[in-house]
Amino acid sequence: GIAAVRDEDWLYITYATGPGPQLYDVRNDPLTQTDLIESRPEQVQRLSARLEQLQSTVAAGGVV
Repeated sequence: GIAAVRDEDWLYITYATGPGPQLYDVRNDPLTQTDLIESRPEQVQRLSARLEQLQSTVAAGGVV
């Protein structure tokens, strides 16, 4: 499966299988062609934590 979270201009995507996580600045790259996963570690850390929080809420039966 695929899981993703968007926060303002940032889109963070993870895959259960396949490629590693990806990070895009959708304001400047609306077609998501330039993966910024290596160059923006602070955004990766923030958004991966947010995604984990959302997934935990959903797994516990909560609504996001």
